[in-house]
Amino acid sequence: MGRTVYKHVVVIGIDGMGNYLLQTSTPNIDRIFENHAKTYHALSMSPTISAQNWSSMLLGCSPEVHGFTNSNIRRLRHDYEKLPSVFRRVRKALPDAHLIACGMAYERCMSDDDQNIDFRMVRGDADVCAEAVSAAAEKPEFMWVLFNNPDKWGHGAGFGSPEYMNGIREDDEFVGRIYDAYEKAGIIDDTLFVVITDHGGIRGGHGGYTDEEKYIFLAAAGKYVPRGEIGHAYTRDLHAIVLYGLGIDVPPYEEDAFTSQVPDGIFPEVNGSYYVVQPKVIEFEIRETPDINGEKGLYRFIDKDRIRLAMFMDNTVEDATGNYVMEPHNLVKYYSEGVYGSYGEFGNTGYVTVKDFKIGEGSFSFAFWAKVDRTLDEGVVVFANKNWFWRDRSDAGIGFSFRASDTTLSLGLGGEQEEYQGGFPLDVADKSWIHIAVVVNKETKKYELYHNFKFTYTSDIEDKYLVAGDTDLPFTIGNDGLGTFSNEKYELLLNMDDFIFFNGALTQEEVSKLAEYYDYK
Repeated sequence: MGRTVYKHVVVIGIDGMGNYLLQTSTPNIDRIFENHAKTYHALSMSPTISAQNWSSMLLGCSPEVHGFTNSNIRRLRHDYEKLPSVFRRVRKALPDAHLIACGMAYERCMSDDDQNIDFRMVRGDADVCAEAVSAAAEKPEFMWVLFNNPDKWGHGAGFGSPEYMNGIREDDEFVGRIYDAYEKAGIIDDTLFVVITDHGGIRGGHGGYTDEEKYIFLAAAGKYVPRGEIGHAYTRDLHAIVLYGLGIDVPPYEEDAFTSQVPDGIFPEVNGSYYVVQPKVIEFEIRETPDINGEKGLYRFIDKDRIRLAMFMDNTVEDATGNYVMEPHNLVKYYSEGVYGSYGEFGNTGYVTVKDFKIGEGSFSFAFWAKVDRTLDEGVVVFANKNWFWRDRSDAGIGFSFRASDTTLSLGLGGEQEEYQGGFPLDVADKSWIHIAVVVNKETKKYELYHNFKFTYTSDIEDKYLVAGDTDLPFTIGNDGLGTFSNEKYELLLNMDDFIFFNGALTQEEVSKLAEYYDYK
C-alpha cells in the first residue's frame, strides 16, 4: 500500500474538553467521525496544562524539552533551528503553502521569525469560528483553529458543570460549521480533518494526572481514514499527524528531543510502529541509613558545608545534621520499606515545622524521594513557608508540591507569583519511588529540575522573583506554612524519604554523587 497524502489538513483544538464530550450531546462531532477514527483515551502530556500541551503539539516534543509554561510563554526563547514548529516544517517542505492560524494560536510556539503565517487573532469562539469558515474558502494547505469555551467554563463554573457542558455543545456546533465550509469549498475529499483537545479538568482546575484531567479526545476524518479506534497517542503526536498527512517526512524519534509519532488507526498503511515508553518501578531492598559521618555516609559524598538540613525519617523527624530543631505536628507515621531505613507519611496525618530555619537570600537546592501516587488530584505540599491554597498561592514566600505526575515550585511576592511545573518522565510508574532534585540558582537566574538524578528541565527566573524568600510563617515540611492545606483544605498524603536542603546551587556532579550515595544505577 502506498503512502496516504492529503492536499489540506485542518486541526481544530478545543481547550479543556478532555473526554467530557462523552457526557453530553455532540451531534456534529458524531456525524463527522462516525465512520472514521477516534479515541476518547489519548493522553495529555504532564502537567495537564494548556501552554505545555499546545506547545508540545506545535513543537513535537515533551514539555520538559520545549520549556513553555503559561507564565513564560510570552518571553521564553526556544531553539527553533533544533526543534522547528509544525508551521516551520510545513513551510520548508511546501514553500508556497497558505498557512492560517485562527484564535488562541500560541504564536510564540509557531516560529521565531516570519514564516508568512496568516494569523487571525480573534477572541471568542463564535468569532474564531467565523474566521475559520471564511478561511476555508481560501483552501489553505494547513489551518490551525483553537477554541476556548470548555476551559473558560471549567475554571469559571467547574469541569462537568452545566455551563461547561454547554460550552462543549457550542464548540461542537462550530466544528460542524467549519467541516461544512470545507465541503462547500469542494476540498473535503482532499482534507484530513482533525479535532483534538489538550486536557480535561477536575472541580475548577487541572494540571494533575487524574483520569478526568489526562484523558483527551482525538479524532481524524478523511477520505482514506479507516473507521475504528486510534491507537496509543499523546497530545505531542499531533505534530507528526499533520506532517504525515501532508506527505512530509516525520523526523525520527529522539529521546529528549523530537518525540512526536504517528499513532495507529489514522492512516491505513501505518500500523504497529508506535514506540510506547514502558514504565518501570523503582524499589529498594530494606537497608539501614548510613551514619551521616560514616564511611558510606552522606558527608562522604557531599561536602558537609553544603548540607543545611537532612531529615532521614528513620522513625524520627530529627535533623541528622544537628543544625535545627524539628517540631512534629499531629502524627507523622513511619514505614520500614524506605529508600534507606524507614520513610515518613506526611500531609493529612502529620507534618513538621523547622524552628529558626530561613531559606535566605542566596541560591539553594533541595532533594527528596517520594512514592508516586496517581490518585493525587491536588499537589501535596513538600515544603512551604506560605499559604498553598490556589487562590492565595501568590502570597509571599516559597513552596514546592508533589502531584500524581508532576511537581510545582512557587515563588510568591504577595499578589503575584511565578510557578515552575515539571512533569515526570514517561517511564515513571505508579507506586514507584522517584528522586527529585531542585536547584534555584540565583547567580545564573535558572530553575533546574532533576528526575532520578537526570537533568530534565530548566527555566529562566525573572529578576523580580529572585527576591522571593522568607516570611513570618514557619518553614514547614509536609504541609503549607499555615499547616492547613493537606489536612483541612484537602486530605492529602505524601510518602517521602530523605528530605535534604542544600546551601547554594547543586551541580550536575553533586547530583551524580547523590546517586552514588544511594547506589542508584
